[in-house]
Amino acid sequence: MNQPGAPDSLLQAALRPFQALEAQGLAAQYERSFKLEPGRLITQRYMLGVRTDSTSEAVLISAARAVGMPQAALDAFAQSLGTASTVLFGFEGVNLPRSSGDAPVFKVYAEYRARLVDRLPGDAPVELFRGFKWQPDEPHAWIETRYRCRPGLTVEEVRARGAQMLATPALEPVRAAVNAVLERSLAIDPGFQPQWLELGESGQPIRAFDLNLYEAGLRVADIARPLSALATRFGIVPGDLERLLAIAGPGLLGHVSAGESRRGAGFLTVYFEPVESAGPGLR
Repeated sequence: MNQPGAPDSLLQAALRPFQALEAQGLAAQYERSFKLEPGRLITQRYMLGVRTDSTSEAVLISAARAVGMPQAALDAFAQSLGTASTVLFGFEGVNLPRSSGDAPVFKVYAEYRARLVDRLPGDAPVELFRGFKWQPDEPHAWIETRYRCRPGLTVEEVRARGAQMLATPALEPVRAAVNAVLERSLAIDPGFQPQWLELGESGQPIRAFDLNLYEAGLRVADIARPLSALATRFGIVPGDLERLLAIAGPGLLGHVSAGESRRGAGFLTVYFEPVESAGPGLR
């Protein structure tokens, strides 16, 4: 195995989080995702969730180090572990020439699920996740992202916040897709209430949000129509999404994130629990 930080093939890079957890004897929950952006569909994405009550902070830090987390990020991650309930190890791979600015991205998140206990609608936002992201060939440029939950937002409030965040004409296709996914969720369960997260990087304005849809009980195939419409408007190669949905369609829909990327492009990411996954998803 290559040393952390050394150049990897995409396959080697994708295996690194699995190998790091296996070396520490850590069991993990498994969640897949795919992202739609203008001109491309990114499918090589996943998350591995480890409960903190099943291991020690030292083991989790060792696993993050084995994945290749830069030392400065590792120090910040270690400080974030205190009340974390779960640690998530993620990967995103874009198989394009490095000159395009794309490379595999590794991600580690601390989740603070206990902070939602006794929270009431209208309470101040609470930090639910803290994420650390880096590319192996640019470890000095790691990014810290905070995910703040606004408990108890109504569907109308979620719609309004989403519309405000996706208000520019360039983001209209994403806004239409998010609204269609919400409508589909409500058609299945009229009383459904999604959980809203706002994503913000240090020193940067909030540019994206996440909606937890697990409780709606949807399958990925249930939102195929809005996904296909967005793929068409994004100019994604015809047939790519259809081939993906043939595999991912039966999976349990977990959550969707949407917004504006650091490159200024709109995006929509779909997270799901594969049908072959054992045990509960990352909820």
